[in-house]
Amino acid sequence: MRWILVLSLTACAATPSVPDASNGAASDVEPEDGAGSEVSAQADSIVDAGPLGPDVQVVPPADTCACPDDGNPCTVDQCEAGGCKHVQHDGPCDDGNVCTLDDACIMGKCVGKAAANTYCGQDDKCRFGGHCENGACVFQVNKDCSTSQICGQPYCDPADGVCKMKPTPEGMLQCDDKNPCTSETCTINMGCVHTPVPGCSP
Repeated sequence: MRWILVLSLTACAATPSVPDASNGAASDVEPEDGAGSEVSAQADSIVDAGPLGPDVQVVPPADTCACPDDGNPCTVDQCEAGGCKHVQHDGPCDDGNVCTLDDACIMGKCVGKAAANTYCGQDDKCRFGGHCENGACVFQVNKDCSTSQICGQPYCDPADGVCKMKPTPEGMLQCDDKNPCTSETCTINMGCVHTPVPGCSP
């Protein structure tokens, strides 16, 4: 096997010294223009090394380790010896809890101190009066979405504060009118709705 290597060397040209006419001390003289660059150009060339000799250094291939984020704010994701390592670190972090303060990494976990007298949950449209207690957001009032409809389970959508119905298998079974030309749906206001199937004849 023959190896094609790129040798990158730093050529150092000695700078001659000549006496300074003013005080007899030696002073540096700049080399002629292009002298150093010619040596560097000769070194930065492609060499057919042939059989590896004692003065030939083989450059290892680039590290191809892929180290994905483990989602832990208290680890540093890095490649070591070709493998992915998640190394714990100490320092500030964010646990994502609005009811904690001074979050810090402790033994690989993000831990915060419970906040008090702090409002929370303003983005929740179904619960009101949110405030922090013992590191958790507690609400005083929940929106009432109770209904007399039996085809599903009522719930409040926190994104828009609208009461909606989640159909249940038991409820939809009671909605079935045994008609193959209708489709059954369940709504919180109308309950069971039987919609005719276009083009269907019993």
